[in-house]
This record gives sequence, structure tokens and C-alpha cells, in this order.
Amino acid sequence: GNAEIVRHGFNGIIIKPFNFDAFAAATIALLNDEKKRVQFSANCQVVTQENFLVSKMVNEYYRIFEEAIKG
Repeated sequence: GNAEIVRHGFNGIIIKPFNFDAFAAATIALLNDEKKRVQFSANCQVVTQENFLVSKMVNEYYRIFEEAIKG
């Protein structure tokens, strides 16, 4: 997952590439923990709303372009 989106332990689990044992263990743990899955899901919505709403992204681009024009 994208590091801007996934926050380890908050809304997902980050595992080093090719660590298949860790991936399997994390998958099994999530399959067996409905409370954590529900919490991760809710936290994903929080991260998305904080960082990726279209209006927020448009305002950020506008700010960047204004700074570039001003020099």
C-alpha cells in the first residue's frame, strides 16, 4: 500500500516485500479479528477524509501554483 494512505497498526498493516510468512500471519490474524477489521475500515475513512478529499487537494494545488507564480 501507499505510505501516504496506510498507517501501520492504525488502518492497515505494512509488511516488507517478499516476507510471505509475515503476510500470511497478518492475513490470518485479520481474518480472526473482526474488531480490528472494523477499526481499520473506520480509520481508513478518517485518513481519506483528512488527506484525499477533492476540495482539499484542489486547494493544495491552488496554493502550490500561487507560490510558483509568486516565485
